[in-house]
Amino acid sequence: MPIFAHPGSDQDANSGTRTATVAWVVAAIFYFYQYVLRSAPSVMIPQLSEAFALSSMGVASMLGLFY
Repeated sequence: MPIFAHPGSDQDANSGTRTATVAWVVAAIFYFYQYVLRSAPSVMIPQLSEAFALSSMGVASMLGLFY
């Protein structure tokens, strides 16, 4: 029994691939953005400990409570 393709099946496949790629890129950008937000305070520990008058352990505890 022969199987006939629909006239627009190639376009549907390309559209699905494009949609999946866009979804993957958006998810990857969001993940990278969240990584930057989570790692930024570790770079600023000396400034944060000075601003809040805490030790490094106090700042780490404060950040741990935040996340």
